[in-house]
Amino acid sequence: MKNIPELVIREVKERGLTPKEEKEVLDDLENNFIKMNERNKVHEEALSKDKEYQKMWHMLNSQLK
Repeated sequence: MKNIPELVIREVKERGLTPKEEKEVLDDLENNFIKMNERNKVHEEALSKDKEYQKMWHMLNSQLK
């Protein structure tokens, strides 16, 4: 659980879940948090190096505005 912010852990503990449910929720959150960080690293690296990726990213953002 070292990857999950303390505020999130505190919120989960305040839900009144059983210890088993609490552990399952925190494990899922940690796995998702790790995956999100990995995706962000790949995205940032691609944005900094790949011109075609930058172009597609900017087009997508402009369409969403």
